[in-house]
Amino acid sequence: MIIEIINFPFKVIKFPIKFLIRLIPTVDKFKQDGVENVHWLPLACTPSTDLTAGELLRAPEETKGEWGVNKRHDVVFVGYLNNGYTVDGEQQGNDRIAALDYIFGCFKNSWLSINTFFTDAAVRYARGRVGFNISIRDDLNMRFFEIMSCGTCLVTNTNVVGIEELGFEDGVHFMGYKTLEEARDKIQFALENPMEREDIAKAGHDLVRSAHTYEHRVQQIIDTIS
Repeated sequence: MIIEIINFPFKVIKFPIKFLIRLIPTVDKFKQDGVENVHWLPLACTPSTDLTAGELLRAPEETKGEWGVNKRHDVVFVGYLNNGYTVDGEQQGNDRIAALDYIFGCFKNSWLSINTFFTDAAVRYARGRVGFNISIRDDLNMRFFEIMSCGTCLVTNTNVVGIEELGFEDGVHFMGYKTLEEARDKIQFALENPMEREDIAKAGHDLVRSAHTYEHRVQQIIDTIS
């Protein structure tokens, strides 16, 4: 049974079941309210769709589209546009719209793709030298895993929970930032140092494919409930 409850005003009753929850803070909230049998189940990548450029080249021609998969954009973002979320009428979380406006203002040769999924998203990442990510909440979102699975250098915010717990290391598997100015500098470094950038991209790719696919998550569920 997989349940995600972000905010709940009611008293939690203990049930003889195991909860697997995506957000670590929610796991902590459950435990604070007396539910001990609760576990963190993070998101992951899907190797069958989160493909590298090499894998896309071996895919059917219609998958790649007319532009192929050569790297031609400095920064690529694939996802939704929003400016955080509200709790009791108060604005919280990271403002993704403002962040993208700043980053794309710094790097004009960029690509923003909205409502793009699966291999279509992989093609966008394959054409980018850097995949940019900013999570709305303090969690590891799907983009964190997808960009690395696609073999593109990930630049992501580090004001999240769970990076170290999953074995990821800033500067080894991805390039992290705490401020947008730092993100700008990291992207500039990645663009000016392609060998280092691709080394990071490969290390991130190898780690997510070896330990953070949904096949691994299914096995975690089986191990937890057995």
